[in-house]
Amino acid sequence: MTAIVSYARISAEGLEQFWVEQDATHSRFVRWTELGAGLPDDSGLPSLKGKYFSAEPSARFGRMDLLCKLGLGAAELCMARAPILTRQDVALVGASMLGCLEVDAQFHDSLLKGGQAGASPALFVYTLPSMFLGEIAIRFGLRGRTTLINTGRTSAIAALASGVRLIEAERSPFALVIAAEAVGAAARDLDVVERGLSGAAAWLLAPGKAGFREISSVRVGAPEGRRLAGGAEGFGLTHLQALHEALMYESGWFYCGEGALAISFELAARAKA
Repeated sequence: MTAIVSYARISAEGLEQFWVEQDATHSRFVRWTELGAGLPDDSGLPSLKGKYFSAEPSARFGRMDLLCKLGLGAAELCMARAPILTRQDVALVGASMLGCLEVDAQFHDSLLKGGQAGASPALFVYTLPSMFLGEIAIRFGLRGRTTLINTGRTSAIAALASGVRLIEAERSPFALVIAAEAVGAAARDLDVVERGLSGAAAWLLAPGKAGFREISSVRVGAPEGRRLAGGAEGFGLTHLQALHEALMYESGWFYCGEGALAISFELAARAKA
């Protein structure tokens, strides 16, 4: 059995946190307007600042690309209420369908306009889809195994399932799972039907029942239970809203994806100590 110790989410509406303290589940929701954030830009979010996520934000936050800001921001919110951990024991599992597409497009434009001499070093460092995991590892001093998953629209659920399997197989005592999508001009120019919004979510997993929900019995290629519907966030976060609602209000078996790519899992209400 794997416990979801804490959970955080960044969306167009604002910031959310869920955690357990003294055997009671607590939550916090803050709208962007309450944080004094500006109007949304073409990413669908206001310009992100480190102070929205931490009282002592990383000095690197301001120069990060949007994907790293979202990933690190979600991790900050999730870890803020976490128990004291042995940092080298925390595995990182990331998910993103688009990855660093937006920065790739910007860097490509800088090459077209200025050649190699005009290529931006500040952009180049973020032309790696797993860079947000690196920023999180640096910020929290994490030295456990690190994995990035892209299974298309099911990426967020696949990453959460992977984290659960790491715990259940005793390959890591803790897993921090982060799903993030940075959606901008490059994503909108893709010749695909898929559309979506920028956002992120993070879950801290641990063995046992010391969390506000328990998740177990991950299966791949065997759809079972209620189907997680698609939501407006789209891309790798397509099933995030449905998962959120299941975590808040429901129990039982759930799945997303089709055929060999289907992912199933079981949610149980948190058992009282």
